[in-house]
Amino acid sequence: MDAQTKRKIIINEISYWKQSRLLPEAYCNFLLTLYSEGNQELVPGKTQKLTRLLSIFSYIYIALVLPLAFLVIYFTEKNFVLQIPIFIFLIIVAIGISVFMKNDRYLHHFSAIIGALLFLLLSVKVTELFFSEPFFIFVTVVIHCFFWLFVGLKTSRKYFSAAGVIGFLITIIAFFK
Repeated sequence: MDAQTKRKIIINEISYWKQSRLLPEAYCNFLLTLYSEGNQELVPGKTQKLTRLLSIFSYIYIALVLPLAFLVIYFTEKNFVLQIPIFIFLIIVAIGISVFMKNDRYLHHFSAIIGALLFLLLSVKVTELFFSEPFFIFVTVVIHCFFWLFVGLKTSRKYFSAAGVIGFLITIIAFFK
């Protein structure tokens, strides 16, 4: 075991002592400063609380974003010019959560899925607005399916590959039925 790993184990143990009040707080603070060499990033505490708070916010956002998106598109009388920025904001936040929360495995993947679905929903709505032909909506969905397949193969995310193939097959069956 290298020195850095040993140091992290000791710092985590001292933090546990501090939380459970096994040693006085002043002693723990001294030991934490000593072993972390003044580097506060190594000491658990405020950064963990901030990360936990951000994670909770992200889970709430992901749980509410799809219903909010459907509400904005299908149940409001808002002008489409106002709907586009709302959707773009929702997509950017979902992708941002996916990028910045890589440590939280579930949140990372769910936010990527939500971002892809929101982008599909926005693309279909824009295509529906400009072209009323079903063929153009078909082409839009097929393009998204190929993009999902490409992303799934490139990033080794099987759920994107599966979604691309299954979406493509369902779209072909539904269009030519």
